[in-house]
Order: sequence, then structure tokens, then C-alpha cells
Amino acid sequence: LYRGRDRTFFFINYEGTRVRRGKTAQLNVPTADQRNGDFSQLNFRGNRPIYDPATTRPNPAGGGAIRDAFPGNRVPGGRVTEFSRLTLGLYPAPNRDTATGNNFVAGLSDISDNNQGMARIDHRFNDANSLWFRYSSFDGVASNKSPIDQGGSSTDNRAHNMGLGYLRIFRADTLYELRLGYNRPTYLILQDGAFQKDYASVLGIKNLLRDPIGWGVPQIGLSGFSGTGSDTNPTTQVSNVYQLINHLSVIRGAHSVKLGGEGRKTNYNDRSERFVRGSFSFQGAMTADPQRRSATGVSVADLLLGLPLTASGSATSLAANMNGFSYGFFAQDDWKIGQRLTLNLGLRYEINLRYTDVQNRLTLFDGDFPGGRLLLSGTSRAYIPGQGLVDGPATPRGLLPADRNNWAPRVGLAFRPFRDNRTALRMGYGIFYSMIQLEDVRSFVRNPPFGEVISLRADQDAGASSPDALRVAELFPAQGTPAARPDVYAPAKSY
Repeated sequence: LYRGRDRTFFFINYEGTRVRRGKTAQLNVPTADQRNGDFSQLNFRGNRPIYDPATTRPNPAGGGAIRDAFPGNRVPGGRVTEFSRLTLGLYPAPNRDTATGNNFVAGLSDISDNNQGMARIDHRFNDANSLWFRYSSFDGVASNKSPIDQGGSSTDNRAHNMGLGYLRIFRADTLYELRLGYNRPTYLILQDGAFQKDYASVLGIKNLLRDPIGWGVPQIGLSGFSGTGSDTNPTTQVSNVYQLINHLSVIRGAHSVKLGGEGRKTNYNDRSERFVRGSFSFQGAMTADPQRRSATGVSVADLLLGLPLTASGSATSLAANMNGFSYGFFAQDDWKIGQRLTLNLGLRYEINLRYTDVQNRLTLFDGDFPGGRLLLSGTSRAYIPGQGLVDGPATPRGLLPADRNNWAPRVGLAFRPFRDNRTALRMGYGIFYSMIQLEDVRSFVRNPPFGEVISLRADQDAGASSPDALRVAELFPAQGTPAARPDVYAPAKSY
């Protein structure tokens, strides 16, 4: 019924890895005195004179502004915000008493586990027809632990790959090959704290994404100290890549000719959040003397007062479901002109169509329009801040027309100058085209009206109650309001 002897071959492989990797975490954390607002021990742990931003006023003796020093170089307990108490509570206490450098050291252990396997079967039906199939998979998890509470992350990486090939030998000098391929990599990065605690609500931060997958601690940047949190993640990426390849090889006299084509579809599903837990940078600018900035101000003092220099946040999920198609066709000839000279001639044509989003969430910034506007892919609509959606020019689903002139000639030469076959000279020339990276395209779904990332910056010479200062208790402005001032992600005109 079935005679597979010398016709069917198979191979199965499994590999498992379990890694426990120790590491030493070294941090520069605020001291107990600093967390309580006491910076009186100057030149110890970055302490410098601090000035009260609530006393900011124009300089009567010249330009700029002036401020009064905090009495005793201490921030009064009544001025310390609940936001700072909670975020500083995420830091471990120092375990080394040193005036400079890292004052906390701890040993941690990360894991990196994976399972991977592959199976392949080859079957030869007869001398002219054969078939093969291959399947491989990978499943891995890894941790990136932090001694700061909720400061680490975990990565889950899975992949499935399949290939099918058919080979047909028409004659000794004519061969046809068909290959089908499918690849599905998935990639998930989760910050510690996801699905556990909505810190934005606890800390009183408004207008951030409330999806539990985005929960966790905000990113805190402290100049001169270790920061905590992350401005990225959760990150979820799932791709489906389908590939078809056809090749025909023919030998005629001194010519070995090969021609064929390739088609590929890439389906890319991406959710890469930015600033959904809020990001705050404290640099000591708000407690510095505007007349002596380089020698005054402490970042922890700015944090205690809840006065960041910059802040970023997002209330929208930045998701995309994109499809892209690419095609390539080629012909090449290895021409053996003589016993010692072979000429390689080839020509390839490629067309990589622009990626499109299934829901048409890609946007194109039109800087030539007065004040700027965002053109919505696949529509004749545009978004203008303050006006919302208005009529606009027709915009392709891929934002811009595809590049259709990708002709790629190839020339090569192999020459043996001597008859002893011990020396060979080889040279070649070719034109190659690279594809558009999805890392670039996926940012174009982050613009209004679909996504919105708000980035704000304070005037470092502003007073504590000035409208030009940022106050954590008032962040973030609601989406679509004039105060929001969202970032705009735009491709270069050569894109």
C-alpha cells in the first residue's frame, strides 16, 4: 500500500533552555531626609541650595526672574504633595552610606526560558517529482526585574513557521521549483503591575488610558537619581507573513538561465503604547535660582512640590492592523564564455506597495496647509485642531503613491587569469532596494483623531501657580482641548 523506503525521510528536533541569570542592581536613591524635604546637608547626595518657586517674580535689578531661598534649605511638610510621597515610596531605602554615587545595591535573578522544536518531512514520488514540508516553533519568556517596586518588565515571545516546497524535474536541463511559506511571530512586553493596580487613579493623574493592561507606575525621571517606570509598553506585536516563490531553471549550452517571481503579504497587528501611565521629568529647574541655575535646585525638591519640567501622557490606545504587499520578478544568466571566464547578468524588478491600515487610521501631516492639518488615509477628510474633521483632499490608503521604478540590474564576473586554477578574480555590481520599516509606519496611527500623545513643557522661570508651570495635580488636559497640544508624527517627504 505504501512503500516509503528510500523515498520518505523525516527529522524531528526539540530543544529546551532554562536560564537563571544573577545580576547586581545599583541605584542612586533619595535619602530619608531628602524624601522628607530636608536638603540642608549641602554637597551630600546632590544637595544644593533650593529656592521657592512660589516666590518667583521679575528681577528688579535686571533681566530674568528671582526667587527666595527655602528657609533652612528645607521644603515645608505642608507643601509636600501626595503624588511625591507615593512615588518616592516605590524606591527602596539606601543601604550604603556614601556621599556620592550609588547608595543602594541588591542582587536580583532574571529568568530566560524557551522551548523550540522543528519537524521536516521529504518525500520523493518518483525521479521527477518531490515534495517537502517543514514546521518550527519557538516559545520563550524572559524577565527584567528591578529593585524599584513595579519597575521591571517581562517578555513573551512566540513564533510559528511553516514551509512547503515542490520540485519538478522536466529534463536534465530544466527544473521548476515552487515554495510556499508562512511565518507568525508574536511579541508581548508587559510592565510589572499590568492588570494589578491603577496607579493613575491612586496618584490623581487624570485623562490617561484606563485599560488594565496599561496599569502600572508612571515613569519618573529624577536628574541625578535613578528613575523608575517606563514610557513604553505594553507592547503587543503579531505578524502574519505569507510568501509564494516560483523559480524555473534552464541550461542551454553555455547559458544557465534562472527566472522567477515572488509575492509576499505581511499582516502586522501592533499595539505599542506610549505614556499611558504618564511620564514626568524633574530636573531641579523649578527650585533653582533663575540667576544661578548651574549651582542651585534639586530634582527631588521639584518632585516633592509636584512641579515637573516636562510631562507626557496618552488617553488613547495606539493600535494598528496593517497589510502590505510586495512583489519581485527576476531573470539571470550565468554565461560561461570560456574555460576561464564566466559572466553573470541579471535584472530584478521590485514593487513594495504602501502599508495600509484596515480601519484607515493612518494620517499624513500636511505642513503646506496654513497652521497644518492631518489628512486621513482612504478618505477626503482632514483633521484640524479646534475644528475637528473637515473636508480635505483625497488621500490614498497608503498615504503616498507607491514607488514603482525599482529596477535592479546585477552584473558579475569570475575570471581565472592563469591556467593553474589557483587564482580567481571576482567582481560584481548591483542595485538593491530596502523595504519600508514597519517601525516607521506604525507611528502614523498615533495622530489625532485616532490616537493622541500629549507632551508638555513648563517655563522654568515660571512661578508655582503660573499658567506656564506644570502641576502634577492638574495633569493631563482632556483630549481635544487647546491645552492638550498633541504630538504629531509625520513622514519625511521622501517617504
